[in-house]
Amino acid sequence: MNQSQGSDSVGVRGVRRYQSPNRVLVRSFRLGRDAWREKHHAVQAKLEQERQLVAERGQSRDRWRQECERATVRAEAAELLAQQRLTELEQARERMAQIEAELSKKD
Repeated sequence: MNQSQGSDSVGVRGVRRYQSPNRVLVRSFRLGRDAWREKHHAVQAKLEQERQLVAERGQSRDRWRQECERATVRAEAAELLAQQRLTELEQARERMAQIEAELSKKD
């Protein structure tokens, strides 16, 4: 056996660690490495997909939060306007009552 061919399969004392021929070992190791790479790439793709989903959900959550804040501001403004209109209505009713009272005194 050539020194360059068997250097990986030969142990410290010159005894082979594997009994299979190098060509079989190389094929087996290559297949294992390829399977590991494929699995790694699938995991990396899934991770990237999850990161994008998280980013999209974060953006959606922020968009909904802003929309809710705007709706709250609009609701508060509408409530304030309704309160002002109610006050104006009460004042108008009081004024009408005063006018009616003045008219009934004159009659």
